[in-house]
Amino acid sequence: MLGLDGEPIRGLEEQQRHDKFMAEEAERRRNDTPDTPPPGGILVAMLISLAGAMVFFSFWNVADVFTFLTSTFLRYVPLPQLAAAALAVAIGYVLFQVREITKSGWYPPAELFVGVVAASYGVTHQGEALAGIIAFVAGTRIIVDSFARAKKFADERKS
Repeated sequence: MLGLDGEPIRGLEEQQRHDKFMAEEAERRRNDTPDTPPPGGILVAMLISLAGAMVFFSFWNVADVFTFLTSTFLRYVPLPQLAAAALAVAIGYVLFQVREITKSGWYPPAELFVGVVAASYGVTHQGEALAGIIAFVAGTRIIVDSFARAKKFADERKS
């Protein structure tokens, strides 16, 4: 049976639950102002990030950076692969928390920058071929995630 407004007539308890949910949802939306730039700003930031990554890769020998980091920080560790894996997991966890807490619109361009650098390093890598392929695939995956995250943040901003 329909009411005067065309909506189905509900029981009193169901209507109260619905009203309470709608009020809580409205309050949540009022208080949930994401720190995201407008969609055009995200595109501009991604393009600037891409240009920055290309400039960084052009003028800085990334292989020297990786060599420096591994020779300096992993020199005294008996199992360098284990230490590198643990460090990667720790950094990944911290970045995940930063992303989830801040939900910043600037995270996708930064992610794009990292992906471009990793993919570029994989293509120009002079060492083991498999390592270069893995770096390229990982960089491409990071780039895909950055576009997906930019879309997700833009959709959240619209709602």
